[in-house]
Order: sequence, then C-alpha cells, then structure tokens
Amino acid sequence: MNREFHFSRRRPAGKACRALGLGLALLLMGCAGARDLGPYSDLRWKIESYYRDHAWEEGARCVLPSMSITQWEVLEETPDKLVIGVRYAWRDDRNSGFDPELGRPQGGICQGFNSRVFTIVRGPAGMQVQSMTGEQRRR
Repeated sequence: MNREFHFSRRRPAGKACRALGLGLALLLMGCAGARDLGPYSDLRWKIESYYRDHAWEEGARCVLPSMSITQWEVLEETPDKLVIGVRYAWRDDRNSGFDPELGRPQGGICQGFNSRVFTIVRGPAGMQVQSMTGEQRRR
C-alpha cells in the first residue's frame, strides 16, 4: 500500500469529524436554545424568514444562509416598536463545495454562530420585521 496515499486519505476524515462535531453542536444549541419567545413566540418564523430573505455571512461568501435562534433578548419595547437581540446558529448548505479527494460534496464550510438585532414594528397587519443589523443582500 502506498503510505503517502494512505496518509492523504486521513486528512479529509479529520475535516469531516470537525464538520460533524460542529453540526452536532449546532443541533444541540438549537434544541437547548430559545424554544419559546414568550409572548412573542409567533415572531420566531418572521425573524428566521426575514434573515433567510436578506442575510449573508462571512463577507458574502455564504449568501443564502438559514438561521436557528439559540438565544434572544428584548432590548427595547414601545407601543409601536420591538427591538430584539438574537443569537443564532446559521448554515448555508448551498455553498458546501466539492472535495475532490472524497469525490463528493463537502458539507460544513458555510456554518457558524452569530448575533444580530432585529427591529419589529407594530402596524395594522400585526408585527412585522422592519430591519436587522449585520451583512445583508441588497434588494
């Protein structure tokens, strides 16, 4: 057996283990995180949808991420506006790349944790996300 080839085959396994470990951490954070936003639990879907429609991560390297809220905090509340600080796990599976050594797509390249602040306004149509901080696609 060619030892050099055998050694080079071990390197992707290390990457795969790290990606698997981070994926497991993301899953556990999502399960153990903010399951309920209290009186604002209906906002979870609106916040996650707004993020999915507008956000990018890592300087536009990951342009179609999705989020899973892990923690949240109401920063400001007025009769017309609600400002929520959100910590989240994010992942962009569409930018996973191809590993020629493994001969298959390599997952876990675009994933991580971050935080943003979301501004929600109250209006005739109910509560709607108006804006968020952080990197965003232009519309």
